[in-house]
Parts: sequence; structure tokens; C-alpha cells
Amino acid sequence: MSAHEQTVRPGGARLASGRTLEMDPRRTKYQTDARGRRTAVVLPIAEYEQLLEDLHDLAVVAERRDEKTIDEAELRRRLAGGGAA
Repeated sequence: MSAHEQTVRPGGARLASGRTLEMDPRRTKYQTDARGRRTAVVLPIAEYEQLLEDLHDLAVVAERRDEKTIDEAELRRRLAGGGAA
């Protein structure tokens, strides 16, 4: 396999955190097979680690989706009392 640089479409993905993930097309590299088909993406470590963090955050949101919500006054009371929110 060879490493082959290609440009990705501009724009970014909107994350659950409200942040937009922007990948720099100048730094995006693909590994390709003998026919030139993309088989893997090579990312800078910082981007990879950020993607893992975002994936973890999304998993936590999904796990807690069915939990009962509390109002702001209750949250403030719990925080002031040192209790878990």
C-alpha cells in the first residue's frame, strides 16, 4: 500500500458539543491499494485524539438519554450542597 494525498471537501461536521470539527484538507492523507482505492486515513495525532474524545462524549450522551432531568433550581441546590448533579 502507498500513502496518497487527496483533498477532502471543505466544511465540517457539527458535533454534539456544538463545536464544528474542521479537518485541514492539506493534512489529510489516505492509504490506497494497488488500484488507487482508499483503504485508510492517516490523521495527525491531535485530530485523532479529539475524535476519540468526541466519540466518548457522544457515548455518554447516548447512555444518559433516558435519565430524568432536573430543573436549574434543583441543580444549584445539589451543587451548593456538594451533592452530585
